[in-house]
Amino acid sequence: MAIQTLYRMIQDIKGTNTMRIHTGTGGMAVAQMLLSAHTPEVPVVDKQGRFVGHVGESELLQVIESGRELRSVKVEDIMSRELHGVPETTPIETALSFMKKNRLLNLPVVENGILIKTVSTHDLLRAMVDAGLGLE
Repeated sequence: MAIQTLYRMIQDIKGTNTMRIHTGTGGMAVAQMLLSAHTPEVPVVDKQGRFVGHVGESELLQVIESGRELRSVKVEDIMSRELHGVPETTPIETALSFMKKNRLLNLPVVENGILIKTVSTHDLLRAMVDAGLGLE
């Protein structure tokens, strides 16, 4: 599916998920942030704003299932350090394929290691519908 609209690259999409978790944040605070925002996963950044990983509900559930208290862990103890992110110049088709392949609902957009924004599947769907794709 070739996207022939003004929405060609990730830089053309407005990211609606502005959440990010900073290193040093406790597990219970992470859980409360995810629950209040109704989002399953967010990127983790260090003090300089560098993207260092992501944390989600599945990591928090693993802590609970292992018998540990959420209050006893920090985000860097439980986050995934897989840096699934793309630059703003990534074509939307490539981003969609990347998200599908890596089972991502939120895609960190990173430039020179710094988290710029997060684009969700919701954002991509909204952009495509706004562009008239998929409409009868």
